Amino acid sequence: MHKKTVLEFINSINAHDVDSITHSLSDDHVFIDAQDNTYAGKQRMGKNWAEYFVLFPDYPIQKPFL
Repeated sequence: MHKKTVLEFINSINAHDVDSITHSLSDDHVFIDAQDNTYAGKQRMGKNWAEYFVLFPDYPIQKPFL
């Protein structure tokens, strides 16, 4: 994965920009969480991110040293 892509994704998450997050996902994107729940599709993930940001309005990701 390219450093630029990772940093853009982190910036989208830190900005709570759901449109930008989902734009970076493929239509057949699959996410498996820590409890082994599976979520498929970029639209579903957009809904999940929006809900997550309501639950955790100050959620940030620290930028790694890449």
